[in-house]
This record gives sequence, structure tokens and C-alpha cells, in this order.
Amino acid sequence: MKTALVIDRFDRTLGGAQQWTYQFAEWLLRQGCEVHVLARQFGKEELSMAIQPHYLSGGRSPFSFASAVERYLPRLSPDVTHDMGVSWSGDIFQPHFGSRVANRERNNAWRPKWQQAIHRQLTRQLPRHRHMNQFLARQYASHQRVYIALSQMVARDIQRFHGVPSHLIHTIHNGVDVDRFSPKNCIPNRSHVRKKLGIADHEILLLIVAHNFQLKGLPTLLRAHHKLVRQGLPVRLAVCGGRHLRAPLPRPIGKDADVWMIGPVEDPLPFYAAADICVHPTYYDACSLVVLEAMACGLPIITTTWNGAGELISHGREGFLISDPTDTDDLIRHLLTLTCPNKRRAMGVAARALAEQHSTEQNFQQYWKIYSRYLVAPSRAA
Repeated sequence: MKTALVIDRFDRTLGGAQQWTYQFAEWLLRQGCEVHVLARQFGKEELSMAIQPHYLSGGRSPFSFASAVERYLPRLSPDVTHDMGVSWSGDIFQPHFGSRVANRERNNAWRPKWQQAIHRQLTRQLPRHRHMNQFLARQYASHQRVYIALSQMVARDIQRFHGVPSHLIHTIHNGVDVDRFSPKNCIPNRSHVRKKLGIADHEILLLIVAHNFQLKGLPTLLRAHHKLVRQGLPVRLAVCGGRHLRAPLPRPIGKDADVWMIGPVEDPLPFYAAADICVHPTYYDACSLVVLEAMACGLPIITTTWNGAGELISHGREGFLISDPTDTDDLIRHLLTLTCPNKRRAMGVAARALAEQHSTEQNFQQYWKIYSRYLVAPSRAA
């Protein structure tokens, strides 16, 4: 089968969408597919794969890239074109970030309500806002393509904000590499990383992994952590990520280095190994890979109902779900529950068991069924 994957930047170090696409491309290659990737940027490791890379230039505008894809695809004539949410061409449209409109609304939710209304009105006056709405209208105009929602939340958003009929939407939650992200692989890393960060055995290390700190709820977590420290609890916090944070070494901030700003990391596994609790109080996340990876490593989770991955979690079994990302007290209440080692251990075991039900292999097989059933006519199949 000749497949074309369309993504803005094909570099797995840049985020969840890029990482998923990299893993899926590897999987397609193992199935014997001829894999073409259309992107404006490629990572070094990605170029070493057995893919066929196609550089598409045209500036940073979403319109220019989408137009370049539209012009280029007829040259390839692939059996299936799988768009990761960056153009308006192809058979499968999979917006890894969820609905841009919903994302935009939720990215405004951290402000006070009176500021939200003003910000919404001002934003609507901006030319870039109008251009983005025109871009989104083209992306969701076709009723001839399959739309992939990474959660039921995203499926509802696609219907509500973009008018896509429900019968065109398939909900497939993200999967996780349960062989790589596992308690077994965490063991060799735990003591080393904790020693490097100065974390004592009795101390509880909270972990957040994110790029957009505001959207992912870091301010709420910092407030909760500060209150717990003031109560005398042995709680530390490690913050991984931040696109604009380029620290050569981990940097402690706050009194007695209670918070470590790690900066961007290529491999979060050592930090999952060092952590005791993964906290992801996001305002919006289609289906967080971070949460799935942390569960696969055996960590209890605290996230929000605005995270599509939260649909997989049973509140109180694998972790806890909070409805309001600004609710510091609710977050503190669940963190206090997880100061109990036995509770953390039990939830971690349940989290690992849940992750095993959502492996990348199972995830990719669901896409393969869609490829075969909806998009590949017998005469075009390889």
C-alpha cells in the first residue's frame, strides 16, 4: 500500500503529534507499506528511516503549506493520504490537537471571566483570527473524508464547532508503547535521576511534562505545590518541557530547590522513573500521550476532565480527575490522598494495567482497519 502522511514538522522531539506520526510511520513500514511523508521540516533521525521524504516549502502560513500539499499530492497518487491536521487534502483527517476552536476557547479559560469576554472580542477583530477561521472552514468542508477524533470530547467538539456529521467521525484514543514505557525500564533510572535532583527517598516527586505551561495548568500545580510545602509535606516538583526554556542543566527555583525546571527533554522516561505522581491539570488536551506514558510506567495520575485521556481513567482507581483546572484546593485534596505510599502503589498498578489495554499496536491496528475498510479499493491495494 502506498501511503502519504502529511504533517507540518516530522520530528518526534517536537511534541505528541510528531512522536505519534513517527511511531506510526515505523509501524506502516513494518507492514510493508511504501510510506511517503510530506512536511516542511524533517528531523535527522526521521531522515534515516526508510520513508520517502517530500520537502514542501512556502513559508510558515498554514494556507501556504496546505496549498503546497494540495498541489503536490496528485504527483504521488497514494492509495491513502493521512493528514495530521495541517491541510485540507487527503482521505483521513486527524487533528492531534483536537478542535482548534475548542482549543482556543479553553486557552482563554485561565483568565478571569471578565477578561475572557474582552479577550474573545478583541481576538475576533484580528486578521489572523479571520484567516484561521477560513482555513478551518476548508479543512472541515469535505464530507468525503474520514475524521479521526482522539477522544469523545474531541468528537463532540468537531461536531459542535465544525459541523461534521457524526457518522464521518471515528473516535480512537491514543496508544502507548507499553514495552518501552514500563516499570521494568524505570528501575535502572529511578535512583540515578533522584540522586541527581537531590530527591531523598522519603520525598514525593510530582512530575509535569508539557510545552504550553499555561494551557497545561502549570500555574495551578505550582500554587498547590507551594501550599503543600508550607504545610511541611515532603513534596518536590519537576517540570519538564517548555519550548522556550533552554536551560543546559536542570535549574532549581524556590526555597530549598523545591521546584526543578528541567527544560525540554528528548526522552521523558528517566523522569517518569524518578517521579511518584504525574500531574497534568490541563485546560484542554485531545488525548495526552504524557498521561498514557506515565500510566504505562506505573504512575498514578491526576488530570482533568478536559483531557481526552481522562475518559479512559476511572476516578479513584488509576488516578483522579478534576473538573476545574483552576481549582487548587481540589488538586491539593487528591495530592494529599496520594501521599500514602500504599495508595500510590495500588493506583500505579491499576494505571499500568489500563495502559496495557491501549498499546500502540492495538492503536495502529484500528487505523489499519480504517485504511482497509473505508479508503482502499481492491484495485488500488498493494
